Amino acid sequence: MLKHSKKIAAMQRAVGVFFSKIDPNPDHWTVLAIPASAVGFLLFISGQPLLALAAFAISIGTDAVDGAVARQMGKASKAGAFLDGISDRFAEFFMIAGFFFVPLPSVLLEGAVWALLCIFLGTCMTSFVKAYSEHTGVLSHKSALGMGGILERAERTVLILLSIAAFAYNPLISTAILVLVAVLAAVTVVQRIMGTIS
Repeated sequence: MLKHSKKIAAMQRAVGVFFSKIDPNPDHWTVLAIPASAVGFLLFISGQPLLALAAFAISIGTDAVDGAVARQMGKASKAGAFLDGISDRFAEFFMIAGFFFVPLPSVLLEGAVWALLCIFLGTCMTSFVKAYSEHTGVLSHKSALGMGGILERAERTVLILLSIAAFAYNPLISTAILVLVAVLAAVTVVQRIMGTIS
């Protein structure tokens, strides 16, 4: 386990060294995620889901690069973390918003409704519950950061990417994955609320 952690740390350092030579400002890498995901959105609604997937992968990659560069250059900051969170929300919005403009089959509800629920419950409410629990003083900063749930952002992102990929081959499976994301996001919101007030 320790050896595995050391390998990951070494890889992160290597990423930081490489990309800091291209641009040493981590905020530039953070913001790059937004136009990359916007391109993914445009590709998806124009009927090119696999190219959209590549653009979204670039967007997600910059999210890893900015932290590595910040650590390498000693520029990790609260402002940078704030900008990173804002960029993440925009990127995730673009990933899901494309489903409003493509023909998704219904699974109990219209496909677009499931996409809306993914945005509201996954992108908005899971983050809001965490932030508001700290803002109101119900939880300390440390407790709020440790707030978990069945569907964290990383897992949610993977499922949304799978839904985009599935759309290229079987739109029904794509909708089914969105249903799964919405349901698990709803469970996560409830878990976080109950964990805050209990």
